[in-house]
Amino acid sequence: MAAGKHRRLLGLLLAGAAAGLSFLFALLRFHENAALWDRLLDALHFPWFAAATLIFFATFRPDHPQRNQRVFDAAVAALALACFIELFRPHFGHPESKAALAASAWGVGLAAMSLSWPRREIWVAAAGAAAVVAPGVFLPAVREFQAVHWRRSQFPLLGDFESAEELRLWVAPESPLPSQPNTRLKISTDFATFGKHSLEVEMLSEGWPGVRFLAEGQDWRGYAYLALDVYNPGPPFNLAVRIDDTESTGKGDRFSGSWSLATGWNHLQLPLESVRTQPSDRTLNMGAIKRLLLFVDGSERRVFYLDNVRLDQSTGHPTGFRKHRDHPF
Repeated sequence: MAAGKHRRLLGLLLAGAAAGLSFLFALLRFHENAALWDRLLDALHFPWFAAATLIFFATFRPDHPQRNQRVFDAAVAALALACFIELFRPHFGHPESKAALAASAWGVGLAAMSLSWPRREIWVAAAGAAAVVAPGVFLPAVREFQAVHWRRSQFPLLGDFESAEELRLWVAPESPLPSQPNTRLKISTDFATFGKHSLEVEMLSEGWPGVRFLAEGQDWRGYAYLALDVYNPGPPFNLAVRIDDTESTGKGDRFSGSWSLATGWNHLQLPLESVRTQPSDRTLNMGAIKRLLLFVDGSERRVFYLDNVRLDQSTGHPTGFRKHRDHPF
């Protein structure tokens, strides 16, 4: 009887943890934090499928005399459900995730462990194992939360690259060949104008390599310029820039332009009024900026260093800036 109460309590705790965490992260407006939402969904597979295993055990053939067979059937049913969900995730806008499947397997395994033997010691061992596994399962979601917090707390600074969290906000663009990334990003101490670090952006191959800032709905209204410092250690080249809002779907409703970068430091400013009015189909919604992209044509391997990216009110003279709509990215 006591073991049954312990299992019911475990099921309630797992379900409560899943529901509570879902509600907590819902406050973060998932439509503006897509990466956090995906990592959280991955992590929540752990309590969800532990609870699913307990539910299947309680409802599948409750009068069957072989307890271990019931546990096995419940575990197989829960794992089959997890695989089914992973197969259909892409149809709901979420990529397949090995992390989610692994979290599901951990949840099923620990629930099955607690059910296999009706002894308090086994339940305690399962609870202890869950306490050890859960931090690792939820760590990616926690790191995404830290990145979201950095983006909110440091605004209007978009990047100074003094913290590791920023590498979750500044990411490489999608490569034409997923197995062959076209950009390598890392924090560097070689060149910096703000603090001790900058972002080293190394272009490796064709396919419009560069870097993306995931603004995810930031409000840029009330600021006059996008300002950034770029160090070019090689010969001059053109650095393209693109800015999307949350409604951008094509070339006609986003901002596109480029800077001519000289060798050495380039202190760049982009008038945000030009960003707002340049799209041909409509004005850009400066209150809901989704992403900023900096990239090159990829015909040559290049390296540049990015630092002190910010929104600014001070006046300045844009350096070598040209508006255009002729690049395909």
